[in-house]
Amino acid sequence: KDVKIVEETKDFTEYNIKERVMLFGFIPQCPEYNAKVFEIEKNKRIQYVSMVKPSLPLIINFTFSGNNGRTRLVEEIELRGNKLICSILFGIMKKAHLILFDRLEKHASNIN
Repeated sequence: KDVKIVEETKDFTEYNIKERVMLFGFIPQCPEYNAKVFEIEKNKRIQYVSMVKPSLPLIINFTFSGNNGRTRLVEEIELRGNKLICSILFGIMKKAHLILFDRLEKHASNIN
C-alpha cells in the first residue's frame, strides 16, 4: 500500500492511495484512487470519502468516545452502487479493517 498526501486544507486532507488486494483470495487487483478525510467534530468524528471505482462512492464515518482512560471507536461504512461489487468490496474491507483495528489496539496498549 502506498499513500501520499495530495492536498491539505483547513477542511480536509486529500490522499492518493495505491493498494494491492486479492479478489476472492487469489485474483490480484491494484486499485488507485483519491480519498478525502474530514474532521467533522474535533477529536470526536472523522469522515473518509472516496470514489474507489467510478460510480462507487465509499463513505466511512469514524466516531470516537471514551471515559475512564479508554477510547471507543465506531466505524460506519456506506457503499452505494452495484450490489455485487459492493458485496465483494465490503468483504475485502471487513478483513482489512479487522487487521487495522487489531493493530490500533496493540499500538494503543504499547503507549499506555
